[in-house]
Parts: sequence; structure tokens; C-alpha cells
Amino acid sequence: MGFIGQIALILIATLFAAAISQRLGMPAVIGQLVAGVILGPGIFDVLQNTHLMQAGSEIGVIILMFIAGIESDLDLLKKYFKPAISVAAIGVLFPMIIFYGYGELMGQGFERSIFWGVIFAATSVSISVEVLREFKKLNTKEGATILGAAVVDDIIAVILLSIFVSSFGVGETQGPNLLVATIFQLLYFLGVVILVKWVAPVILRFAERIPFTARLRLPRYFFVSRWLGWPM
Repeated sequence: MGFIGQIALILIATLFAAAISQRLGMPAVIGQLVAGVILGPGIFDVLQNTHLMQAGSEIGVIILMFIAGIESDLDLLKKYFKPAISVAAIGVLFPMIIFYGYGELMGQGFERSIFWGVIFAATSVSISVEVLREFKKLNTKEGATILGAAVVDDIIAVILLSIFVSSFGVGETQGPNLLVATIFQLLYFLGVVILVKWVAPVILRFAERIPFTARLRLPRYFFVSRWLGWPM
């Protein structure tokens, strides 16, 4: 089956699966995930994980997170950031303890048990966002707490995974130096803070002063909304 055929099959299968899932009172994303499992190598192996398929999946996640970022209330996220950190800490600590113990019980050894704990400590922000958007809970107290916790959870998991790879390596390949990896991660997060806090407002102010947009008095996200086909 060619790439276009696979895309068509994915769209049709996820459409029907999402409708069935919603009829059963569950989020549409659950049906979409089930459709992926059925069509993937887990059961029927109809779809191949090609380079184009991987690229398309990454683009889909980027668009989903972009839409979630536009719809999110930053003031609400800041307001409930402290409880989000508490939830994230529990969400990391419990899986690590449980799956580390399970790994030791199965005789996997220290390194594999730690690796299991780190992997299961990570969450899927995109799935959480999609469920919250569907139930219109993204900009509520609970939604802000869950979203903030999911983001912090993923950051902690990435840091722990970097420490794991730097300390133990992967297979016969030794990971990067722990100090170097930590410095690069700190620089990355610092760059994100600078971009959001200082660079983005300057770009938005510059965009608002463009004669065309100023003359028509268009909203800030008018062009993005029109391009995506959203109602104004």
C-alpha cells in the first residue's frame, strides 16, 4: 500500500473509531489510539512505519501542541503552577518506584529496572491536551493543573533519561558527559524562557504596527485563524 493509501486508511479508520468512542462516552482519542493499534504491527500490520509516516506523525503532534498553546490561558497556568508541580512529582515518583520494583522482581537488574521506571514516568502531553480540549476543560482549574503537571512531568522525565543515558550509556555506546548534557538542557530551557518572556512580545508588537493590520484593525491571531479555517 502506498503512502497516500495509508493516509486515506488512517483518516477513514480514525474517523469511524472516534465516532464509536464518543458514542460509548469516551474521548475520541481513545478510539483513534485503538485504531492505530489494530492497523499497526500489533495486530494486522497493515501500516508500515516509514520515514514519511514518522514525519507526518511528528507534524500532527506539532500542530496539536500549537493549537493547545494558542488556546491555553497562561495566567491560569501560572496560578495553578504550584499544585501542578506537586501532581507532577507524584506522577514521576510513583511510577519509578513501582516499575523499578517490578523490574527487580522480574530479575532485570538495576540498570534495566531504573530505565523502566524512567520510561513509565513520562506522560503524553498531546493526549492530555486533546482530551481536555474535547471536554472543554483546558482553561479550567483542573485542566490547567493537569496540563502544567504533564509539562513538568515530561521535563523531569527528560532530565532523568539524560542522566540515565549519561551514566549507563545505551548498549555498548556510552552516552554524553552528564555535565555537558545538563548544561545543554539548562541552556535550552533558558532559551525558551527568553523567547517567551522577551522575544515573543517584541515580535507581536512589531506585527501589530504593520500598516496593513493596523489599518484593518485585525485581531492578533486573525491570519493564523483564517489560514487554519477557524471561525472568528
